[in-house]
Amino acid sequence: MLPFQEVRDWTTALEHLRASNISPRTIQTYAEAVQQLAEFLAARGMH
Repeated sequence: MLPFQEVRDWTTALEHLRASNISPRTIQTYAEAVQQLAEFLAARGMH
């Protein structure tokens, strides 16, 4: 799980993408990629 501030930062980034008329599927893909990266880093103690 991402630290609270990073979650807020990521939420702000997603809001910006939505406001920029980026495809909802693209936004979903980005969100999934960030979640996978966070899990990868956390599993290796690099959070």
